[in-house]
Amino acid sequence: MAQLSTLGALAFMKIFRLLALTVTSLLFAGCVTTTPVDSPARALCVQTLGTDVYLKVLWLPTSHAEAFTMAFLGNSGPQLEIASAMESGIDKRVDLVVWTEPHGESAYYIKQALWYVRNRKQPLSHLNFLFVGDASDADSLRPEIEATGAKFYFHQR
Repeated sequence: MAQLSTLGALAFMKIFRLLALTVTSLLFAGCVTTTPVDSPARALCVQTLGTDVYLKVLWLPTSHAEAFTMAFLGNSGPQLEIASAMESGIDKRVDLVVWTEPHGESAYYIKQALWYVRNRKQPLSHLNFLFVGDASDADSLRPEIEATGAKFYFHQR
């Protein structure tokens, strides 16, 4: 009987997690295509790297609801988006601008994305990672990004 209730609880948690992932995915649906920071990110990319031909922008506007789904429901949406964008720098040049809100939670997402990237064990020698955010976040991210073979750039938000 106890085993049956445990299985029911696990099934409920899986369904709840799936629903939470679906809702969170809808929140991030526009994250990669068009963001409110596209124009300033493009200008910053040209200023820092000399061109915007290889530009990819990720905007991480973390809200309390997104932080909740990340911490308690295991949502990996932002991390997978960041990791995917970073991994595209394995074979070709990518100028990735990660624009964050000033709160520190975005650095956590980036560090989690690095877990996916490090497991592939392929150097990201063609990746230019431009972080726009807080200096304290940049200081903690710089060694981890550079350990992947990528070049790290920072702009204070």
